[in-house]
Amino acid sequence: MLGEHDNMQPATESAPRWMGLAVVGLAVLSLVGVGMAWNATSHARDAEQMLAAQSAQTKTFQQVQEGPHPETGPG
Repeated sequence: MLGEHDNMQPATESAPRWMGLAVVGLAVLSLVGVGMAWNATSHARDAEQMLAAQSAQTKTFQQVQEGPHPETGPG
């Protein structure tokens, strides 16, 4: 009886295998989310710059079409 207890290894507790896989899966999902947010930010910045350039171009075109105003023209 005493000999049986001497040979027993102490029980080591560890997390189940699915928990490690869940952590890895969530890390991958987080990285995908950050990548998508980065991409969306880049597209939004590009669209903002394009809109500003288009707005400036439209304003210039309108000024050319209208010509000088009588109040502001030479006179």
